[in-house]
Amino acid sequence: MVVPLQVQNESLLKGLRFLVVDDFAAMRDMIFQMLKSLQVSEIDMVSDGKQAVSKMVLSHYDVVLCDYNLGHGKNGQQILEEARQRDLIRVSDIFVMITAESGADMVMGAIEHRPDDYISKPFNKELLKNRIERLILRKQNLAPIVREVTLGNIEKALEICDELIAANPKNILEVMRYKADMLMRERSYLQAIDAYEAINQRRPMPWARLGVAVGHFHTLHYEESYKILTALLSENPHYVECYDWLAQIEAKRDDYDRAIGLLQEAITISPFSVPRYRTLGEYQRKKGDLEGAEHSFTRVISLASESIHEDAGNNAKLAAVLIDKGESAKALKALSGLKKKYRMDPEGLLQISLSENRAHIARGSDQLAQQSIDEVDKLTHRITEPLSASTSLEVAKAYFSNGKDDEGVEKLKELVGNHHDDTDLLHNIEAVFDEHHLGEMGRELIATAKKEIVDLNNRGVTLAKQGKLNEAKTLFINALKSMPDNITINLNAAQIFVMALKDETNHNNYEDMEQLNRCINRVRILDPRNSKLAKLLTHLPKRK
Repeated sequence: MVVPLQVQNESLLKGLRFLVVDDFAAMRDMIFQMLKSLQVSEIDMVSDGKQAVSKMVLSHYDVVLCDYNLGHGKNGQQILEEARQRDLIRVSDIFVMITAESGADMVMGAIEHRPDDYISKPFNKELLKNRIERLILRKQNLAPIVREVTLGNIEKALEICDELIAANPKNILEVMRYKADMLMRERSYLQAIDAYEAINQRRPMPWARLGVAVGHFHTLHYEESYKILTALLSENPHYVECYDWLAQIEAKRDDYDRAIGLLQEAITISPFSVPRYRTLGEYQRKKGDLEGAEHSFTRVISLASESIHEDAGNNAKLAAVLIDKGESAKALKALSGLKKKYRMDPEGLLQISLSENRAHIARGSDQLAQQSIDEVDKLTHRITEPLSASTSLEVAKAYFSNGKDDEGVEKLKELVGNHHDDTDLLHNIEAVFDEHHLGEMGRELIATAKKEIVDLNNRGVTLAKQGKLNEAKTLFINALKSMPDNITINLNAAQIFVMALKDETNHNNYEDMEQLNRCINRVRILDPRNSKLAKLLTHLPKRK
């Protein structure tokens, strides 16, 4: 039985571990003294974003007090974004943004990334104490849910949410929100919609209405999503996430003018979002606004510096726009020096080589184009980790552009096999086939691959139910040789190996465990938040 939230008399801050992030020593010392007087004994202090992230990687903090403007390097928004993306802070932890900034763009940037609270300088000990205690009380009963999520027990976490909701604690909306957000992360979109609607029935909340709209978007009910989003914006024109989702809907309708306009409106409100600028640049390029796209991707590179969004793909996108503009020499200049910077990033090196190849082809430099496609080929075969689908598609395009049609077709076949259920990607693959007058082959390949994968999974499950585990294992092992990055096949294969390891008559435990670990690790890389993976991990056999 989950105990509802209770207010305690003793200090709520005592025993918690704090991280203070501020570039001014005097401010760090002042906050340190405030916390000490509030019975906090474990306090770490750092002066910049890089140190903050390193500390959070090595240690768990219950509360992070982070200044927004940290001078050179990461700012507070980038720290929060990276910490959330890398799961360095849990939903039961507290992240408070502290800043002297009063500009609307700074404030909207911090609010958009949803810190737990936002405190403006100057502030005193009592204000700090009251804010943190309020947050602690609000989050206190989320810890058991977070623990189950961390263990991969999503069903148990949802059960605890339902128990708490039935107990009607003071922070019931927080619990209901966590449940709805969890369902959304697990891609249980219809259940997520119901969960957000339950919140709105209790008390209409903008974020819950947004959740309903996002759920409708993912279930392809774009009109319903559009109605909710436009209504939200009419009530709150500064709700920037609404612009993002509306822009996606307009892009689905191929109305890039409207999509671009929406994103530009959002940027005037909150001008520091790397993903928003990146999407804007992609839409501008599709529309043919190359000047606008160049500006957007240049801004992406600038904003992404020192953040979780910094990668070679940003530079590759800028280079692609410059090549489209007929400025291939400028594109090569923009790429110069990047191989050294991304020497430890194999996919990044591949993206740079692909961009160089396009630039050399555009300039008519046949020898340099040959050297760069050879480099692309070498890197593609050397990389053992799964490539992103977008990079693999660019590799296929490069093969075609360099007269290596057979290699291009093979790469597209590989992509279809590994991503048979990604509708948008399959549409893009079909477009590449069409561009090279192979449309009929592409459509037949996609249809055949989809059917073969469904049949293979059904056959494997049938064999397992019949107790023919060795045959089922062989089936999936062979399938993984040609489709190593297909998430569905990896998960089904892992399930077969789990069954085999639990079979007392099985004498291939070592080999089966190796295969199981390979499948699990592959899915962890491809889709770390996959709910089926989390559920599978709870059923792994214990080592003897």
